[in-house]
Amino acid sequence: MDNMASLVLKDQQISRKQKIGLILSLAIPAMLEQILHTLVGFVDLFFVSSLGATAIAAVGVANAIVLVAMAIFMAVGVSASSYITQSIGAGRREEAAAYARQAVVLSAGIGLLFGIAAIFFAAPILRIMGAEPMCWQRQ
Repeated sequence: MDNMASLVLKDQQISRKQKIGLILSLAIPAMLEQILHTLVGFVDLFFVSSLGATAIAAVGVANAIVLVAMAIFMAVGVSASSYITQSIGAGRREEAAAYARQAVVLSAGIGLLFGIAAIFFAAPILRIMGAEPMCWQRQ
């Protein structure tokens, strides 16, 4: 990717093939990450499938909640990376570092809020998600 990035910086007249290569070098890791996140949900379902319908339902609801959290963190990441790359492109490295720090602090804060909400409001959240009482009641 370094060759491609330097090629873009040195010569704005890059070929279509080089543009496709640059885009793929950026897109493939993100696509693989999403595939692996999806596979985690399938693996969870595979391991609890022998425990019955209640366990499968509980994992399905939990996966939905995890996907909501992932979407929020991805939004923070995409927003931060946009500001960071614009700052770096403009030669303002201190500003880019400040954006990166803010993104880390924001993500940590959101994670902390999600954790606290999960501890104290698990049953109401699961009820809102449509889970049956057997999924969220302690036995």
